Amino acid sequence: MTSERIKEIQQQTAYPDSISVQQALLQVWNECSQLPQQELSDDVKQLILLLESRSQELENEATSKNNIEGLTTEQTRDVKIKKIGESQGINLCVLQIKNLLKLK
Repeated sequence: MTSERIKEIQQQTAYPDSISVQQALLQVWNECSQLPQQELSDDVKQLILLLESRSQELENEATSKNNIEGLTTEQTRDVKIKKIGESQGINLCVLQIKNLLKLK
């Protein structure tokens, strides 16, 4: 719904200049604008949970002996650094998303 559509509806009422009509339309506008944000917020919260889970998996992989078996010390260090870096990158993205949406 757009502001133009609200104005069209207002003009179609019997009393387009009525304060109560304007207040009712404002309430409809506010409720319509909040609905997609709530749905988006739920989707974003789900995405955050998935990202946090993946971050934890990367941290676990960085410390798992299975992932470094047969590698040289230098290769082992590189694998750990890469996985921890990816984990920290994900955590930074999650933090930025939470800050943008004012989530805890």
